[in-house]
Amino acid sequence: MTLHLVLTSQTTALKQLERMLAPADSLVFIGDGVYALQLLTSNNWSHQNRCYFRTTDARQRGLADSLQDNIGAIAIDDKQWVELCLSHSRTLSWKP
Repeated sequence: MTLHLVLTSQTTALKQLERMLAPADSLVFIGDGVYALQLLTSNNWSHQNRCYFRTTDARQRGLADSLQDNIGAIAIDDKQWVELCLSHSRTLSWKP
C-alpha cells in the first residue's frame, strides 16, 4: 500500500503514475500538484484510488473552492497528511 505524493501537474508524470497505481494505493496532491486535479478532471481520468489534497496548497493557489467537488478528492490539513504518511507502508513522490 503506497501513498503517492503528487507534486507536479506534468502530463507525462501523471500518465506514468496512472500506470503504476495499485488498487490499495492513495494519492495526495500537494504543492503545484493541486493543479493536476483540474487536469485529471478535464481529461476524464478514471481511477478507484483514494485522493486527497492539502487545503493549504489549494488555498495558496486560489483553487480551494474549485477543488472541493473534484473527482472525489478529500481536503486535508497538515496533521491529516502526516497521518496518511504513517498509515501507508511506503511513500513515492512524483516531482517535476
